[in-house]
Amino acid sequence: MLTISRHMNGRMIARQIRMERQVDKRSAIMLVEGGTDVKRFKRFVDEAACIQVNAWGKENAVTAMEILKERSPAGLLAVVDADFDRIQGKLANDARVIYSESHDFDLDWMFEDLLAHYLEEVADPNKVAAAGGVAHIIQKILDGLRPISAARLLNTEKKIPFKVSHLDAGDYFDKFAVDIDQYLADLTKDSEISAEEYAALGSLIASTANRNFDLKQLTNGHDFYSALGASLRGDIGDRKQAQTFGNECEIHIRLSFTPEIFKQTLLYTNLIAWEQANPRHSVLKPELTPPAADSQAA
Repeated sequence: MLTISRHMNGRMIARQIRMERQVDKRSAIMLVEGGTDVKRFKRFVDEAACIQVNAWGKENAVTAMEILKERSPAGLLAVVDADFDRIQGKLANDARVIYSESHDFDLDWMFEDLLAHYLEEVADPNKVAAAGGVAHIIQKILDGLRPISAARLLNTEKKIPFKVSHLDAGDYFDKFAVDIDQYLADLTKDSEISAEEYAALGSLIASTANRNFDLKQLTNGHDFYSALGASLRGDIGDRKQAQTFGNECEIHIRLSFTPEIFKQTLLYTNLIAWEQANPRHSVLKPELTPPAADSQAA
């Protein structure tokens, strides 16, 4: 899969969209970032009326939509993570592109009530209570992850030269805080960095982490679930490590995400608005679509 994604680009995805439209002129075409999102949305998308296309990355999806801006195929939309785009003021000005409400859809799927039910199954109720309850646990994790989230932001802005994607947040998270010394040591491992540069790096990450960000825009969803998993091994539970990897927590939350919860999301609202603006095309399963205004009046 990684080999395929490495060779894909936005122009190739745009070409695929044009070919899809030639074959099927009726269905809506929804671009998504990857295979995980195809599975995420499959429960809510009407596959008889909408084709999901894996763009193999957000950049490919947004670039393809830009290429297809002129003479845009009817019924085309893209659903992508915001990532840091809201913080950086980089959201595409395109009604056909629908973004996650928070940093990404993994974090959008983290509803407090849903997490409460999950913790009832896997956490220690006494530890959850001692931590202040579910709402406080969410905030503690978001706040505790600030240094790692800040490092990710600085990396996208090319203000630090070190790769951050290979470091798992759960490996550094304990007592609702990041072990920043170990994180910095692993971040700079095998690099030739002086003591002064090392100290400056730590100061830059700390000062960025302390800025007044909306933490749901700053925090990567996978980092959140990795930190949640680490917390379930000690601070709020006694789970074994294999049961608490970040991707395992993500899967459990996705599997618990019902159509009724989906209807509470901004994504659902935006998809309904898109369908109303594109009445010849639909994305959502019929049971998720509100009745027409005239039938309501009747």
